[in-house]
Amino acid sequence: MMEIFIFFFISSLIAVFSGRFFLNLSGFKLNSNIISLSEQGLYGLIFLSFLSLFFNFFFKIDQKLSSLILFIPLIQVFLDRNYFSFNFIKKFFFHIVIISLFCTIFLSYDNVYRPDSGIYHLPYVKIINDFKIFFGVVTLNPVFGSTSILQYTSAIFNNLIFKDVGVTIPLALISIYLIDYFVRQFFLRKTENIYKLFLFIVISYIFLEMNRYSEYGNDNLGHLCLFYLVSLVLRKDFDLQLHVNFKLFTLIALFIFLNKIFLFLTLLVPVLIWFKNKHYL
Repeated sequence: MMEIFIFFFISSLIAVFSGRFFLNLSGFKLNSNIISLSEQGLYGLIFLSFLSLFFNFFFKIDQKLSSLILFIPLIQVFLDRNYFSFNFIKKFFFHIVIISLFCTIFLSYDNVYRPDSGIYHLPYVKIINDFKIFFGVVTLNPVFGSTSILQYTSAIFNNLIFKDVGVTIPLALISIYLIDYFVRQFFLRKTENIYKLFLFIVISYIFLEMNRYSEYGNDNLGHLCLFYLVSLVLRKDFDLQLHVNFKLFTLIALFIFLNKIFLFLTLLVPVLIWFKNKHYL
């Protein structure tokens, strides 16, 4: 149990600082309170997912390459040195501990085998770890054609620290980040009634229908990210007329599509906003 907690603690550090690195590159002001630490961790894992996908065109995502990519959060730690006040460290440490604790509970008490993992999730992660992208992988198993970008997230966490156990970390981590986001938005923020109702419905649905890790997979994660996308539309403090916010919004929509292709209609939302707000100018 303690080993799992430590792994999630380290993973949370990697995810949040990778997210801060990505947001910093995107031109987002990290000293604002618009993007919470859970959201920063979410964007960090999305950033690592696309990085894993990009490198897999040229290299296999083995433990050595995955470990080298961990220098990204270390770079951000150096860049963030001016932010390390006592209040920031206390808030950051408390958040990491809470996330790690819930991830540990979420994962540790799951004892039901999910067939999809054995059929194509884990085998495809193994292919990513052992080979660069090659033609004809679907001929090995037709369901490899319906894999998710989440398998690339899992593959990049198979590093020299976590070993192959790391492939189980990202799914639990992203899920808890999003659940934490919805709960905090509902209880800790003063929001409009329609947004409050939406959050209540989402939280109720999560605790009724998404309360077991064994039921999680590409589908549930895609739906959680879809709920997050809708929340960004309803939030008054997240102005989609700002270019940097619109970029993040588009990234989430693309990540949803790459998790579950049946949610392809989410890609139309950024296009409509792109025309409405005249971002093409």
